[in-house]
Amino acid sequence: MPDSGRDLGADLFRLYTMAKTNLPDVAAEYASAAGSVGDTDSGLAAAFTRPAQFGGPQGTAYQSWVELRDTVKRFLADTDENLGETAQALLLATDAYATSDYTAKVELDRLKRESQVP
Repeated sequence: MPDSGRDLGADLFRLYTMAKTNLPDVAAEYASAAGSVGDTDSGLAAAFTRPAQFGGPQGTAYQSWVELRDTVKRFLADTDENLGETAQALLLATDAYATSDYTAKVELDRLKRESQVP
């Protein structure tokens, strides 16, 4: 990454784009996956149903499966959250660099105006 000027502004715009579109898009996929994994609960108990003579309504495999499902869901949800926090950190870094270099800020602002990035 360049130290200053227009080139720095262009690199800051790449960070800004990452923070405003790329990371949130990926985070949304993780959030969707976490939701889908969580939605498996409704039919899960029925899938593990077994007769009472074999140890009860679900048996030991059911609890292990629920624990695995919950772990996967937590990993997905944590990744969603971490990506959101990373995006916020990138925005803070972009603003901090732009504040310290007027030429870079002018270039960053120009690129923001010309782009479709929110």
